[in-house]
Amino acid sequence: MKTPFRFLRFISLLAVASVVSFATFAQDAQKPEPVSPPPAAPPAVAPAEEPPVPPVDVEKKDDTRKATRRVRVSHSSDNDVPFGDHLVAKGNVVREAVSILGATNVEGEVLTGAVSVLGSTTVGPEGKVDGATVAVLGRLAVLGEVRGEAVCVLGDAYVNGKVGRKLVSVLGDVHLGPKAVVDGDVVIVGGKLTRDPGAEAHGRVTHPVVFGSVGSIEPLTTWIKECLLKGRPLAFEPELGWAWAVALAFFALYLLLALLFAGGIEKCLTTFETRPGSSILAAALTVLLSPVAMVLLAITVVGALLVPFLAMGLFVAGLFGKAVMLAWIGRRFTKFYGEGPLNHPVFAVLVGGAIVLLLYTVWGSFLLYKLLSWLGVGVVVYTIALAMKREKPVAPASASPIPPFVPPVPVAPVVPPAASAPMMSAGFTGMTTGMGDSSPFAGPVGNVVPPSVPVEPPPGLAPSTPPVMPSAIRPAPMIAMGTLPRAGFSIRLAAMAIDGVLIGMLLGFSSGLLPRFLHFNHGTSGFLLALAIYAAVMWKHKGTTIGGIVCGLKVVRLDHRELDWATSIVRAVSCFLSLFVAGLGFFWVAFDDERQSWHDKIAGTTVVRVPKGVSLL
Repeated sequence: MKTPFRFLRFISLLAVASVVSFATFAQDAQKPEPVSPPPAAPPAVAPAEEPPVPPVDVEKKDDTRKATRRVRVSHSSDNDVPFGDHLVAKGNVVREAVSILGATNVEGEVLTGAVSVLGSTTVGPEGKVDGATVAVLGRLAVLGEVRGEAVCVLGDAYVNGKVGRKLVSVLGDVHLGPKAVVDGDVVIVGGKLTRDPGAEAHGRVTHPVVFGSVGSIEPLTTWIKECLLKGRPLAFEPELGWAWAVALAFFALYLLLALLFAGGIEKCLTTFETRPGSSILAAALTVLLSPVAMVLLAITVVGALLVPFLAMGLFVAGLFGKAVMLAWIGRRFTKFYGEGPLNHPVFAVLVGGAIVLLLYTVWGSFLLYKLLSWLGVGVVVYTIALAMKREKPVAPASASPIPPFVPPVPVAPVVPPAASAPMMSAGFTGMTTGMGDSSPFAGPVGNVVPPSVPVEPPPGLAPSTPPVMPSAIRPAPMIAMGTLPRAGFSIRLAAMAIDGVLIGMLLGFSSGLLPRFLHFNHGTSGFLLALAIYAAVMWKHKGTTIGGIVCGLKVVRLDHRELDWATSIVRAVSCFLSLFVAGLGFFWVAFDDERQSWHDKIAGTTVVRVPKGVSLL
């Protein structure tokens, strides 16, 4: 048999050995008794029941392998991985029979063991297993002969045949039929025994106490089989009354929270309905970063004291958030009743909770349970963050460390008076123009007004206006980049994605053109280094990147000065810090009032959206 199959068989047999060792350890705690079956009894019965089997040599083992491949039913042609149902037909001899996510049915003979995981194991009336027979998360039925141990984990065991060694059941019941013969001990952990008067058990029947004096754990076993294995919190089973009691107790707690904190429920609902994208992002960050924050706090001396308070805060936020999500679901129905008493959050939680309890009985509803919990925590955390921003005092304008940008006012060119206004002679009654005569002065030297002194226009005449420049040479209006609207998270993410695709393509093309020592073929680190170098150069020369040009973005300094090499390099290097903590520095843009990321705050920059028509090249 090939290596994967041997490995799975080894794991299955190891599980059997572990369960048997556990049962033996629990049994040894009691008073030991002598072994009941004599060693000579099995040989007296074996020759009469066993069919004549020829000696097995090397050539016969190869034939056995071929028989195994021929009789085992599987979805794969070569049966290297034993998934699905497997059948050992009557009259066939195989080495082992292992099924994963399927049932094992033995009607012939198995030389080593028959195992099923997440499926049932059945040994028919004429079946024979020389080794152990195991069923994990499934039913075990022994109607023929098992010479080794018979083990059932999280399932019921029915024996109406012969078991040569121990019969062990963990978290399951054992039923012994009238033809049952167990030569070893019967060990039942967390289950009960039903025995026919004709059944024979030559060893001891023990019920090891491993859960103290809590009584029967049959309800827990039922919940594992009917709820946990089917991916749902609740099910309609008689033994699951305790699970429904726990669910209804939490339901009552959610109603109490909606009654006492109706205002808080309404604020969280408003946050989720008006800002669903930010709320989902806050939920994702809370779920991902909470374990990281706890680990970082735990490794410090002072921060370790804050871990219990953080855990308690997240627990309370989870309870309150679950009430918020139930109210949001119920509000989809209670909103049709207008603004009356039925619009109160208590009725919304009542309706939403009833709907969710019914949905919890559907297979796979554990996903809904976790999704509501994660969204609830995120909505509560995001609402608290928004409330803290609103309560932050606004600093006066005079206290701003960065002076507002005032664009320079263009000054009209000074026109010489000789070209714009006539000159008046002091000694003559006539008027002469300064540029009409060949002589620079029209009258006697002593009576001429100097050209540099402008003459006021006569009363009733409008003053001269600056000449209008043609549109071809008129300067474009200056734009204060710092006053433009800030770019949000989504548009910046799109620009970054464009730059990433562009750098990835360039690195792929350059691998065949550049020398080997210049390649960036070092995985993610080389790609990030190339992206940082590209961004720093583009920020210095153009104030943006190719992705920024496509999306209309520009990096500007908060002090309204141009980007220099120092600022560009510091911003590029700081991007690694923003990326180090699960990308929180980049996500910070979605929550910051100034729409700044961590590397923006370090470099003193921000990203603005440039109006259409303004060239960024």
